[in-house]
Amino acid sequence: MKTVQFIFALHDHQPVGNFDHVFADAFEKAYRPFLEVLEAYRGFRAVLHHTGPLLEWIEAHRPEYLDRLGQLVAAGQVELLGGAFYEPILPTIPEADRIGQIKLMSDWLERRFGVRPRGMWLAERVWEPTLPRTLAAAGIEYTVLDDSHFAAVGIRPEQALGYYLTEDEGHALAVFPINEAVRHRIPYALPEETIHYLREAADAHAARTVVMADDGEKFGVWPDSHWYCYQDGWMYRFVEKVVNNREWLQMKTFSEVLDTTAPLGRVYLPTASYTEMMQWALPAEGSRELDATRNALKENGLYEQARTYLRGGFWRSFFSKYDEANHLNKRVLHVGRKLDAIEPTPRNRALLDEARRHLWRAQCNCPYWHGVFGGIYLTNLRHALYGHLIAADTIADELLHGTEPRVSFLARDFDVDGGLDLLVETPAQALILKPMTGGMLVEHDIRAARTNLLDTLMRRRESYHDKLEHPDGQAPRVREHDLVRHLARDWYRRGSLIDHFMGLETTPELFRGAVYPELGEFVAQPYELEWEAARKGAVVRMRREGFVNLPIGGIPVLVEKTLHLTDHDCACRIDYRVTNRWDVDIEALFGIEFNVNLLAGNAPDRFHEVEGANLGGENTLDTTGRLRNVRRFALVDGWQKLRVEWAVSQAAEHWRLPIETVSDSENGIERVYQSTVVMPVWKLKLAPGKTFEVSIDYTVRHG
Repeated sequence: MKTVQFIFALHDHQPVGNFDHVFADAFEKAYRPFLEVLEAYRGFRAVLHHTGPLLEWIEAHRPEYLDRLGQLVAAGQVELLGGAFYEPILPTIPEADRIGQIKLMSDWLERRFGVRPRGMWLAERVWEPTLPRTLAAAGIEYTVLDDSHFAAVGIRPEQALGYYLTEDEGHALAVFPINEAVRHRIPYALPEETIHYLREAADAHAARTVVMADDGEKFGVWPDSHWYCYQDGWMYRFVEKVVNNREWLQMKTFSEVLDTTAPLGRVYLPTASYTEMMQWALPAEGSRELDATRNALKENGLYEQARTYLRGGFWRSFFSKYDEANHLNKRVLHVGRKLDAIEPTPRNRALLDEARRHLWRAQCNCPYWHGVFGGIYLTNLRHALYGHLIAADTIADELLHGTEPRVSFLARDFDVDGGLDLLVETPAQALILKPMTGGMLVEHDIRAARTNLLDTLMRRRESYHDKLEHPDGQAPRVREHDLVRHLARDWYRRGSLIDHFMGLETTPELFRGAVYPELGEFVAQPYELEWEAARKGAVVRMRREGFVNLPIGGIPVLVEKTLHLTDHDCACRIDYRVTNRWDVDIEALFGIEFNVNLLAGNAPDRFHEVEGANLGGENTLDTTGRLRNVRRFALVDGWQKLRVEWAVSQAAEHWRLPIETVSDSENGIERVYQSTVVMPVWKLKLAPGKTFEVSIDYTVRHG
């Protein structure tokens, strides 16, 4: 009889920082129903992977699920896959963290279920050729990858019905190809179609294995999938078809196939992920070109022949595509090096372990990239990772330096962009300044609140924006109408202490749309940098001689800004001097841009306060407007118990506006609040040789 071995594997994941109600909804719609299917059909076997954040939530909120799962594991119906506990992209973190996270998961599963996993799920199936050495050191025998990884080295679909061996420096690893044809059929095709495909793969002589491995959320969380799989009964019909054909359709686990079936050969795979991910990693223009190439090949009947070698980008390219993702990754690496420098002792080991756990949570992959899911655009996910990063950093600094008032400086190229950055740290806060990029502030950590006030995003072009601007055929799914009017593109990275010289006609509305005339050559341009310790604090000086471009030509202007930081709280005085270095008058608007992300643009407990003004219903963080003759203003966050205050020595116009991105998600294209811009603006009329001076008291209070 012709037979085929069939492995059905699901990867269940919720990221660090996801909302509790999202965990609960996914549990009720996908994870619990599938467990009940397994309990009802004991002839249907599965391999399950749950990520660490999800396991922690289930243990705290639905522990009975783990008891029921344990019974299936003990009966041999379910094999458990391991992984890196907090689901990092392994190649982007240090080797010790890779092995530590994998062993943490293996230890957790062994302690809870009495079995140690032999295989593991790779986050987003991101593969790099040196991983076998890492996985072998962590006690892993096999992993699961897309068959497109194998196709890239010439292995045809009919040659991918089993598993291969690969190695790095002699450290061997078994790699199972996921069958794309089956993955795309399940659960969208009729069960009979999948059974027919599996029957066609069966053989009377060779031991063939077909692997279906995919996200568990596909079966209950994705749009309409709960109705389709469970209410309409697709899952039950499919499972019954599989069980009723058990004479030739043999359900197996990875470990069983590994123990009873010989490998198909030795293989060396290139860097890869699944097909969609590699396209998402491309710049917007590259993604459009890849789509155009595919369409041209299809029109000429060449696509099926060429698709094997038509690949997208490389996962690490997300660090080029999104500066903010790169910044977070490099900060995690920096804090990890701090922890590595601390010698463990019996007295500090518990704190070190706590810090390391926080650091590992900050490595969760979801906010580092973007595709059809929100990813980096989701402020709650980035906020959670920064919270854990700041917690780890605070513990490291306390172990290294104690808690007494102090100021420390570290000048280095943190984000590997070729420019020197300055990290200034005290027990209360940490700031990162980028003198080579406009002398701006790109990170402001408030340690007590475990928040980075500058956790924002610049507005970029994404390839799917074309569907909004130039609808062709089927309209894209959107969360609100007329999103195209919110498509603004920034030409510089958002931060604070960004120095603007603007045309007199500029308004907050034009500034929000990034369609205003920028006259100065100071934004994103290099500043000179000096710093020194001062009594009970620090002084940081930055200056740039640039030009303000007027109709008569470029006028040389000197901008100097000096930060006076305290060593014990989150207060800072910023002194500005703007000097006309030429023999003609300068007339322009001068504004100092501050960004603050308080996580919600329209929430009653987060709002603007402006001294002497009653904003009424126009005080939420997503409003746009301006007020004249203002000296004091603030942003208030009742949820995080934060108050961010500014006091200016010269009355200014107070501009306020939101930064909102337009990004794709599993529920459609949506608008997402990223931060609020507050900007004091002065109308300058500087005579030759004259200087405009202003001081800003910038204070953050918590509690």
